Amino acid sequence: MNTFGIWVAAVVNLAIWSYLLKDNPAYKVAEHLFIGVSAGHALVMGVGSVNSLAWKPAFGANTASDQRILAVLSLLLGLMLYARFFKQYRMIGALPIGILLGTGAGLSLGSTVISQGIAQVKATILPLTSVNNAIIVVGVLATMCYFLYTRFEGTPGRFIAGASLIGRFLMMIGLGAAYGNTVMGRVALLTGRLTFLFRDWLHVLK
Repeated sequence: MNTFGIWVAAVVNLAIWSYLLKDNPAYKVAEHLFIGVSAGHALVMGVGSVNSLAWKPAFGANTASDQRILAVLSLLLGLMLYARFFKQYRMIGALPIGILLGTGAGLSLGSTVISQGIAQVKATILPLTSVNNAIIVVGVLATMCYFLYTRFEGTPGRFIAGASLIGRFLMMIGLGAAYGNTVMGRVALLTGRLTFLFRDWLHVLK
């Protein structure tokens, strides 16, 4: 990074941190600058994606016929989205929105079932040949017992109550570890910014 870029990054960094004192014009300028740059970057990336994924395949000379049809169809569906800006043509824009939502829901549902359902079950069914495997299996079963709201009488009830108590402690341990990991991630980001300011900008650190 050149000297000008380092100074811009450092000044913007300090402007954002100035919000810790109170809301001020420097913070507002940095906030609007970030939003504007992000919007501009997203617009440029979007135009580039349309050009490379739809416009060139649709009107390029070396494009196969089936790819050309799909590209033209994609452009038409994209243009139909702008019909939502006109009250009398809003129903035209409902078709591409429905396709987007349906496709997104189908893809996310399939990946969720596979990654968070089947894969989790497979990862839990382990042979009790090591301490780690035993902890995983017992922890999963105890946590499942915590979410059993059916009341059992006699010995099964006492067993499930004890297992649910273990599951509760294990969940608290897991949530604490996740929170600690989040805090450490934020501390690492802060350390990186401080290192940039004191080493790259002020040249205090080597």
